[in-house]
Amino acid sequence: MAKAFISGVDAVVLQEKTVDITENGTVEIIPDDGKLLRKVTAKIDTPIPKEEQEKNLTVTKDGTYRVLPDEGKVLSAVNVEVDTPDKKEEQEKVIEINGNGTIDILPDTGKVLKRVTAVVNVEGGSDAPDTPDIPDAPATPEYSEGLEYEYDGLYLGGYIATDYGTWDGEHLVIPPIYNGEYGEFEVVGLGYYAFEDNPRVKSVTLPETIWDIGNRIFNNCPSLTHLYMPYVTQLASLCIYIDSLKYVQFKDIEMIGGGNFSGTDTVYDFTACTSVPSFDSYGLGSEFGTNPTILVPDALLSEWETATNWAIYSDYITSPSNANTQKKTVTYEANGVYDILPDAGKLLRGVKVFVSISSESQGLAYHNYWEDGVYVSGYGDWDGEHLVIPSEYTDWSGTYPVTGFDWGALNDNSKIRSVTLPSSLTWLKGVDFYNCPKLTHIYMPDVSMIDSICMGGESFEYVQFRDMGTIGGNVFTGCKYCVFDFTDCSAIPTLDSYGAASEFGINPIIRVPASLLDEWRSATNWTLYAAYIVAGA
Repeated sequence: MAKAFISGVDAVVLQEKTVDITENGTVEIIPDDGKLLRKVTAKIDTPIPKEEQEKNLTVTKDGTYRVLPDEGKVLSAVNVEVDTPDKKEEQEKVIEINGNGTIDILPDTGKVLKRVTAVVNVEGGSDAPDTPDIPDAPATPEYSEGLEYEYDGLYLGGYIATDYGTWDGEHLVIPPIYNGEYGEFEVVGLGYYAFEDNPRVKSVTLPETIWDIGNRIFNNCPSLTHLYMPYVTQLASLCIYIDSLKYVQFKDIEMIGGGNFSGTDTVYDFTACTSVPSFDSYGLGSEFGTNPTILVPDALLSEWETATNWAIYSDYITSPSNANTQKKTVTYEANGVYDILPDAGKLLRGVKVFVSISSESQGLAYHNYWEDGVYVSGYGDWDGEHLVIPSEYTDWSGTYPVTGFDWGALNDNSKIRSVTLPSSLTWLKGVDFYNCPKLTHIYMPDVSMIDSICMGGESFEYVQFRDMGTIGGNVFTGCKYCVFDFTDCSAIPTLDSYGAASEFGINPIIRVPASLLDEWRSATNWTLYAAYIVAGA
C-alpha cells in the first residue's frame, strides 16, 4: 500500500495508477511530477510454480520430434537415446565354409555387421568370373528433340512417341507437350518397341502426361541404367525386361505386372509412393532380378513386406531409415580367406555367400559304351546344385572316359546352378540344359566344338571357353546379358551364324584376348557382334 502525506489538499492534484506486474521482484510505483498518489491498482500475472519432470525419448529413425511435459508440469530435462541403424553396435563375424551352397550371414539382434570374414575351404576350385562394370548415374538432361510422333485423336487425344528419329543422345527425356502436324497436344503414350535397339541411351525420363506404357519399349538397350517414371500408374507384364538397369523410380504406380525386371543389384525406388501397389508375380522370387534393393516409405515398410506377392521379396525390401545399411551377395569359386566389407559410408545388415567349388559329382547315370567312351544319360541319384562331370567312369568292366551326354539327358532341373565339363569332353552334340531356370554358370574350357541348337541358356550369366574351335548356329539365342569369356583362347573360333546377330542372345558381353580384339571383331560372322566384343582382363 502506498501512503501519501499532504499538507494542503487544495495545493496538489491527486492521481490513480494501474501497473501490470509480469515478473517476480520489487516494483517501485511513484506519482507523476507535481501529483500525489490516491490509489494504486496492481495487476499481477506471474507464472504459478509447477512440478518439474524429466522425460526419456528413444529415436529409431531420422526426423523432428516434439517433446511435451505432462499436464500441469514443466520439463526440467529431456534424455534422448538414439537407436538408428548407424548408431547400433557394430560387430565382426568369422564364418567357416566347408561345402558348396548358399549361406546367409546376419548380425545378432540389435547390431549391424562391420566386417564378415569368410574362410572358404572346399575341395577343388576354379577361377571366379568377373562382374561387368556398373555405369555411373546420369546427369539431368533437357527435353529430347528430334523424336518421331504419331497423333491419336480418337482414343488418346494426343501424340504417341514412336521412334528416336534424329535424336542421338544418351539421356532420353520425353517432353510432355509436342507441337506437330495436328497442333499442340500432350504426349500421352509410347508406341510398342518404340525405343528399342539403342546401344547409347543411358537414362530415360517419362513426363507426367504418360501413365501407361506397353510391351518391350526399351528392348535391347544395353547401356540403359536409369529409368525415371514417377507418373506411370500401370506396368503391364513383360514391359521393361532390361538387364542393365541399376535404378528405377516410381511415385504414382498402382499395378505392376509379372516378368518386368531382370537386372542385378538394381535399386527400385518406391519411397514417394503413398500406398502399396498390387503386384502379379510370375517368377516366385525372380521378378526383380538378382539381389535387388526395393526401397519403400518408412510408414509402409511392415505392410509392404507382408503384402500379397511382395512377401517373396521381404529380404530385399527396406526403407530410408535403413538407407545407410546394405545387403551384399558374394560368390566364391576358389578356396581362401575373404573379407566382406560394406561400401563407403554404410554398414551391413546381411550377407549372402554363394559358394561353388568344383568337386566331381557322384551318382550320375551312364550308358552307351561308345568306342570313344561313356555318355551321361541322366542325373541319376545326384541331387546337388553344382554339377561337375567326372572325366572318367568305372564299373565292373573297366574305366572309360566320359565324352558326352545323351540327347536331352541333362534337361529339366530346377536346382542346378553351375556346370563344369571335364577335359575328356570336347564335343557337345545333344540338346542339353533346357528348362534349368537357376543355371547361371557354365565352364567348358576343353570343349572345342558345339553343334547347332545345342544348349538352353535362358538363365545363363557366364560361359567360359578356352580351346573352342567351332560354335554352331543358334546355340545361345536364349541368353540375356550373358558374359561369354574367350579370354583364354589362343585363336578365333569358327562361328556358324543363323540368327543375324542373335546367336548370343540379348545384350551379350563377349570377352576376348586384347591381342585378338580387332581381328575378332572383323572375323567372319563375328562382325555381327562387333559392338559387344570387348577386351578381357
